[in-house]
Amino acid sequence: MTAAKNMNRRAFLASAGALVAYPIWGKVPEDEKPLVRVGLVTDIHHAYLPEAWFDNGRFYDRALPRLEEAIKVFNERRSDLVIELGDFKDIAKKKDPKPGEDDRDKETVIKLTKEAEAVFAQFNGPRYHVFGNHDNDMLDKPEFTALCPNPGIPPEKTYYAFDQNGVTFIILDGNFNLKGEDYTGSKINWDWRESLIPPTQIAWLKETLAAAKGHVVVCIHQRLDSGARPLHRVANGAEVQKILADSQKVAAVFQGHDHIGGYMKERGVGYYTLRAIVTGPQRENNAYAEAAVYPSGAVVVTGFAQAVTVHI
Repeated sequence: MTAAKNMNRRAFLASAGALVAYPIWGKVPEDEKPLVRVGLVTDIHHAYLPEAWFDNGRFYDRALPRLEEAIKVFNERRSDLVIELGDFKDIAKKKDPKPGEDDRDKETVIKLTKEAEAVFAQFNGPRYHVFGNHDNDMLDKPEFTALCPNPGIPPEKTYYAFDQNGVTFIILDGNFNLKGEDYTGSKINWDWRESLIPPTQIAWLKETLAAAKGHVVVCIHQRLDSGARPLHRVANGAEVQKILADSQKVAAVFQGHDHIGGYMKERGVGYYTLRAIVTGPQRENNAYAEAAVYPSGAVVVTGFAQAVTVHI
């Protein structure tokens, strides 16, 4: 299937507090039980910053309470694991920087990261992180992963794979500049509008897909699909999409970064972009989801608060 079906914005912004289940791919037989259920959150952007009126508004002081609400729901539903899709924290500014001095405050950024991780750690099960561009603000990748470890994954790994109940989860890292260099904490070599999956990671992805025995779920911060708003798509997203489609193993791709969210299907693969937690002024503007993967390959997502209706 090459024709893309992009969900309109009105359909995406459903009524507050709604609980909606919808299939991403396939029809679920009545007698099937899910292999795995994963809680999903993205773009928390925890920071001590004033509200910002762009991208539908960023309300930083609401972020951690919204994350806490999501974790409480995942615990109540007994989700098997949780994954945050990047931009876990944001930046911090010094109050009175000296002339010519970097006005960013690394000590406070570390504090922000620890505070977000403390809330995330309230989940009663394994939890995983996807690297987002803001996670590099003032922190090199090893510094962030030391503060936000992934169970069973070496701290130097920012793209990795693991199995949960027979489903392979592949976590990609798009935080490389167009030369294929890692983003650095100093931000001297990257721009959020430029992201890439470099050749070494491409080779690893192909090998990991070939080795996968069952269904595969892919998670990445930046969008891979062609429905992304300008500047939100991985530069070689089309190349990665072809690899995923050709494997015929990918049940769904979950993404963040593009704060308004969205859904589309290309080459037979469903691409679900979760709406940002930090977006919107009211409590009901929260957004989080639980995805269930079934033996047949069907994936059903239950959206909370700013729930999504998807028609395939």
